[in-house]
Amino acid sequence: MYFDDIYMEDMEPATRVSEYTARIVDFCMEDPYLSKEMEDEGEKFLGPKLQAYYPTSQERESAELRFLDYFLFSYSSIHYRKTPLEVFLSKKLSDFNKKDRKIYSAFRFNIYSAFEVLKVALGSHFIARDLSSTKVYKIRENRGTYYLEEGDFIIARVLPYEKDYALAHISLLLPKNISYLAKREWKRMSEKTKEKPDPLLLERTFYQKEKTREENLEIVEKNLRRKLKKYMGKKAITIRQLKKKINKTTDPAKILKELTEKIDFPSSKEFVEFQDLFNLFWNLSSREEFGGKSPEEKIKEVMGPKEKELVKDLTSYIASKIDPDKFSSQEELERKVEEYKNKWLSEPQPELNGKTPWQVITEERKRLGSPRKGFPFKISVTPILKPEVKSRLNKITPKDTPLVEDVETFINYFERNKVKVTPKNKWIPFKHLKIIEQNFKYKDSFVFLGKEEKRGEESRKRYINFIDKLCRAKRLIRVDNKGRINVNKTRVEEFREKPYGKKLFELFCTWVEKVDWKDLQPNDFLDYYCDMYQKDFQTPLYHLDQLRVDEKITPEQMVRKLYASKIGLIESQEGLLRHLSLNLKSILLDYLKWLGVIQTEEKEIIKEMGIYTIKKFWVTATGKILIEQMVLHFIQKGKIKV
Repeated sequence: MYFDDIYMEDMEPATRVSEYTARIVDFCMEDPYLSKEMEDEGEKFLGPKLQAYYPTSQERESAELRFLDYFLFSYSSIHYRKTPLEVFLSKKLSDFNKKDRKIYSAFRFNIYSAFEVLKVALGSHFIARDLSSTKVYKIRENRGTYYLEEGDFIIARVLPYEKDYALAHISLLLPKNISYLAKREWKRMSEKTKEKPDPLLLERTFYQKEKTREENLEIVEKNLRRKLKKYMGKKAITIRQLKKKINKTTDPAKILKELTEKIDFPSSKEFVEFQDLFNLFWNLSSREEFGGKSPEEKIKEVMGPKEKELVKDLTSYIASKIDPDKFSSQEELERKVEEYKNKWLSEPQPELNGKTPWQVITEERKRLGSPRKGFPFKISVTPILKPEVKSRLNKITPKDTPLVEDVETFINYFERNKVKVTPKNKWIPFKHLKIIEQNFKYKDSFVFLGKEEKRGEESRKRYINFIDKLCRAKRLIRVDNKGRINVNKTRVEEFREKPYGKKLFELFCTWVEKVDWKDLQPNDFLDYYCDMYQKDFQTPLYHLDQLRVDEKITPEQMVRKLYASKIGLIESQEGLLRHLSLNLKSILLDYLKWLGVIQTEEKEIIKEMGIYTIKKFWVTATGKILIEQMVLHFIQKGKIKV
């Protein structure tokens, strides 16, 4: 059935969704575990700067409604290990009549996604297309329809309700005239991300920004001057000198790079703030090439509002298609940019009602009487600048983790001894493993069932196998065609000369990007999960970054964060949550522990076999430094967008 057919049906009255959800909220407030979790999670969701984020009572009330929607349907209870909705159904469903039981049970299949509004029947319902699945839904709602129009973009939760669906809550609404970019960005998102948006991330992105004064050059110059003096002291460049510099080049990245190379930023946050401030200064400052006008004034003068919006989409489109690091020259890069620009201009877009961007631009120019011809807009694609947090990395010592010392001990052994690997698997012979590990600060166990092991496989001694794979991937050692282990003296000397924290971070990067995680496991049972976690390491990195230093969390809680969109299905299958938690330990947590990113509280599960499980873990102060540095590293690589 097409949506026009649905639209013509008789209009139903308002739903009782608010009444149904109010009962679930009341239940949560009466339950001692859920009420405590609601209070704690509410503080996390709303953030530490309540007045700054939500200065009016209306904004605060809206935020609390968004939190309740998240808590009831998306949050997984620490105590019950299921959503509050599931807890409610398990304890209270039998209290209701047959009709209400059916409605409540269907709430399990709620949809939280982005929708495009197709038609609105005031006071009754609206028709919307799910932009993830492309399915069209009839969504019953009365009051909300008076705020919606055809073409609006919403992120909302809808609930199965009798024959149709009902609106539970709208988390974000963008009217049609400003929804184009949101629809285009949604289309470019990965399928995994689109499957179920993260309400917490949505809150951080769209609502938790402090209200700022209107941007003007005087304020920007004052703030930039203060930042330059803070970071560079007496050697700080003046605003007057900086203005002369920007009038000698058309490339802001060149000057920004020159400045940031002289500054040791204490955190990624401060670097991003400085970069944003410099970009404002660049866009607001007058330029000789524009006849004394700023780039922002020039753009306003020559472009219509739709063309400006389309240029932003073009910029995002090219950024999603091109990795600057893969081009050998700037000329080659610019040719590819031009190729994608022309392709984008000539391709019809559903978001433009089937028109091409070029058609929309020319129509707007004609309507506004603009003298602009062609599309001379030039996009310069360069890697996002990223400073190293040198001062913080230099605080890391062997007391934080002995990994670097053990790596150097490992290399020293092969500088002094000639060793041949096993013919088939290229492993270090067992007798050498035992000798090497005698001098390690951290050691694998060579005792099994109370007896010392005389033989075995390198892959089952996970710590030394990890170090071996790191050294081979980093090319500190190599195996020649005769099976002998050779030390790369040049690389080893370069490695030894670096500060301890720098060496540790390089090993962290090597593990994430160059070591095949499947090779770290003693068998191939976990190959699927190894590939999944390694290819999408940004996801666990994000959740680790969200943790405060020393904030304890269980592996099960981390699994819930990683599999948030599927946690209901996972919990419905007996033993699957525990299975995924054990996988997480073997693939991720043990290595993060050895790298010093986390510390763990462990429990032996099989006595005299050296097999332990992690009960809890937490990010260390050293780990926070390494995580922030990895985030910056991923920004430079284009794996994380800012």
